[in-house]
Amino acid sequence: MASNKKQFEAHFPFGGLDASTTVQTQPPYTTPDCLNVRPTDVFNHRRRGGTRPGLGPAFYGQANGTNPVRLLSSITTSTVTGPNIWPEDFIGGSYLPLWNTLVDMSPVMVAPQIDAEFNMAYSSVVRPEGAYHAPLSNLDVSSRQEVSMFICPYKGAWYGRHYLFMWLDDTNPGAPIDPPPVTIPRGISAYVEMPNPATPLVLTSFYGQVQTYEGGGVGNLYTFAGDLGYVQAGWFRLGVNGNNVYCDWHGDLTAGHCVNAAHGLTLPWANGTTFAFAFYPQTAGGRVQAKHFRHYYYPTTADTRTNTVLIESVNGNIYVENWPREFGAGAVPAGTAVSASCNLNSDRLLMAAPYLQDLFIADWDETRVEGADGVILLGTPAFLDAASVPAWNDAALGISAANDVCLITKATGGVRNGTYDILYAPAGYLHLHPPPCDGLADGTCSYKVVRSPKVLSLNPEATEALWTPNTPITVHQFRRSTAHTGLVFEVTSEGAAGAITGAVEPVWNTTVGGATVENAGVNQVNWTTRSVTLRKWMAKTNKGAVPVSAPIIYPFNGRIGLAGSNVEGASQKFEARWGDPYDFDYTAGDAGSAVRSGASGANQIGSPITAVAPAGSDYLLIGTQRSTWVQMGDLANGGRIINLSQVSGIQDKTAWCPGPGGEVYYLANDGVRVYIPGSTITDSVTKQPLPKELHNIDRRYFNVLMAYDIDAAGLMLFLAAPERRPVSHFFLHTQTQSIWRVDIDDSVYVTALHKHTTTDAADTCIVLGCRDGRLRRFHDLYEGDDELDGSGLQIVGVLDDYVIIGPMMMAPGGEGEGVIARITAVLDSSSGPITATLRTAPTAEGCLDANLFAGALPLPAGYRLSTLTFTAGLNKPIDVRQRGAFAALILASGSSKRPWSVETIQIEAERAGDRRI
Repeated sequence: MASNKKQFEAHFPFGGLDASTTVQTQPPYTTPDCLNVRPTDVFNHRRRGGTRPGLGPAFYGQANGTNPVRLLSSITTSTVTGPNIWPEDFIGGSYLPLWNTLVDMSPVMVAPQIDAEFNMAYSSVVRPEGAYHAPLSNLDVSSRQEVSMFICPYKGAWYGRHYLFMWLDDTNPGAPIDPPPVTIPRGISAYVEMPNPATPLVLTSFYGQVQTYEGGGVGNLYTFAGDLGYVQAGWFRLGVNGNNVYCDWHGDLTAGHCVNAAHGLTLPWANGTTFAFAFYPQTAGGRVQAKHFRHYYYPTTADTRTNTVLIESVNGNIYVENWPREFGAGAVPAGTAVSASCNLNSDRLLMAAPYLQDLFIADWDETRVEGADGVILLGTPAFLDAASVPAWNDAALGISAANDVCLITKATGGVRNGTYDILYAPAGYLHLHPPPCDGLADGTCSYKVVRSPKVLSLNPEATEALWTPNTPITVHQFRRSTAHTGLVFEVTSEGAAGAITGAVEPVWNTTVGGATVENAGVNQVNWTTRSVTLRKWMAKTNKGAVPVSAPIIYPFNGRIGLAGSNVEGASQKFEARWGDPYDFDYTAGDAGSAVRSGASGANQIGSPITAVAPAGSDYLLIGTQRSTWVQMGDLANGGRIINLSQVSGIQDKTAWCPGPGGEVYYLANDGVRVYIPGSTITDSVTKQPLPKELHNIDRRYFNVLMAYDIDAAGLMLFLAAPERRPVSHFFLHTQTQSIWRVDIDDSVYVTALHKHTTTDAADTCIVLGCRDGRLRRFHDLYEGDDELDGSGLQIVGVLDDYVIIGPMMMAPGGEGEGVIARITAVLDSSSGPITATLRTAPTAEGCLDANLFAGALPLPAGYRLSTLTFTAGLNKPIDVRQRGAFAALILASGSSKRPWSVETIQIEAERAGDRRI
């Protein structure tokens, strides 16, 4: 007689979200609903299912209060300055081949290549274990240096101390550990310890010490303490900058940051150059461990090297990364805040494009003021006036001489059409440069005042003579030279006649363009640009005008392009001359001249451009709301534009990203699509219909943010809004073509996204710019998320997470019922516990009624509920004996708030007769 029992596996739904059919016919290996889970295991990247990685700091420091990040970009520079990196990632082996064991300690262990614990260095015995590295041959001991470790909890808890050492004596590199005490001639040590909590839910306090040693005695001592709010991996750092010692744990997120200027950690001795680390477990059965070790230092030789520098804009100000993982205001950590008279718009997402060592920024805003009654007189050829504007300096107009330009059109008489710099905006007129009037006749014109795009330069320039006495200066702002046309400086005092001709030097504004002025004698004024400058992006004289009010910017084939302008034509794109971003003369007619074009068929009016995406060096995707085009080659040299689709477009200016193989992914109206350079078609990469939030996005209220995460093998696809409003986020796993819903706490709110690629693999990631000015990233070893509460920044456990497996039909055709007898689960060995909820109901849809099952009232007839708990590794079978026609199993972290990963779930069921109604 055939057995009435059957066993089957409840697979994690690798197919992702699918709402394309009825609940009863839910396709196999898909789910009707999920949140904060994905198919790649967060612990060892096997094809398992579990929670998404945690969200924590990408850089330490905060740029400007609680203001949102509006621009994220990066520039690759070639320089002889900047720190070197000496990395150690603890990959494979029983011991560290490049390290030696510290005196009176045991050797540090390194997990073998096949270990599931991420190949970490660790100690698991209650004793000090440490390693030191011999001095680096080209270390400049007089400059700043730093050692750091990315330290990690073990199975959701801390078990002891993590030590860092630097400036140890080169001939006797002992390190102080207490207990047992070890006497050292000189050095600096720091440790941090998080007491092992009774449960990972206990708030995680920490404490530590920074000590300096000389001649075998303690020179200075500083003790720090704080509370993270949760068990969370992070960087522990110890460094020396000048005469300052600094140490921090989780950067400025805690009280662990200290600078010796405030705590008396002076350094009076000649320093050594040996560095080291150590672990000291305090509890048996646990581990003290680290994933990465880094030594940053300045070399003694000035070797040219490349470095990728991250750039952000917060509250209109630009900040530049000046030390690895440092960003924002403060002493240490700190990024460089660019000082300039101009700024960037702070209420919307901005795009930027790198070109050599400059960053061109599509800064834009709505029109300040416009009219058709402009007048420019022969006697004042640079002064624009209009009867309809009683006062140009009216605050309601918001005209900014430092940020705005004026477009002159429909000119008559001696007035010339063009885009002009605004030098002054007093009540009675606008002072423009160069003068729009030719000095031969009065004239009239239409005018429009708008915000200018900007250029951020990281390229230092040499000193150069600019002005000699008795040379009239009748302009307020002018170029440095023909060779460096983008660099400008400004005269702030012109004299009564509006001109400077005498031997007395004019008053120079030292902030415009980041310029500093040096008096080099009576016959000249010398000036030197700083290494970082922000200025208006203006075209060279007689070389056209840089398009304004264009939210889209892109680099392509040696050119910089702008598109989507609500002033100069939203259906047009404008590309500067090849090799010269300050030349927009479209009439030159040679193979390198500036070009402008639209996206439309022959004899048709083009639709507004919504996105422009470079695809390799020879192809350019151009999207409108309902069409997609591709430009093949350079339009000034035989290139052409062809149509890819007349019904599906690209939904937003940042609704695209490059993939790892040179392909371009973009969000279309019918799903996420991919374009392979050189092809004439695009392919869909989503099997299931998109969630409704991703259809017909209103670009007035939302931005689409996309980036390809190589580590996660998928696309981040986030919605953001200039103003806070409910948004949705998704992750698209490209290997399974599945889509997963992502939740990020509204208190941190993502406003910008950028793929940051550096020479250090540990810092290469997708950077999320958030509304509080902080930069975050997803990390497999972050067990929780950052969020804000009333007392400030806190780290919390996994946010709400769940995945529904099912509904499963308990009898063929759904006509009968079955009984789930028992359930057996196997979880990852490092997984947090899973709270599993088993629901059975008369209908498939009934299994998904969360309100019904969450209610306090008794369940209706035929509805049943069981709650189970699974822990890491193999679990014992749990007897359930729950009957129903349909069943759904819901997996979540529950009250543990720890990340989890499931290998298999086996269900044993048996038939139970006809369905009960």
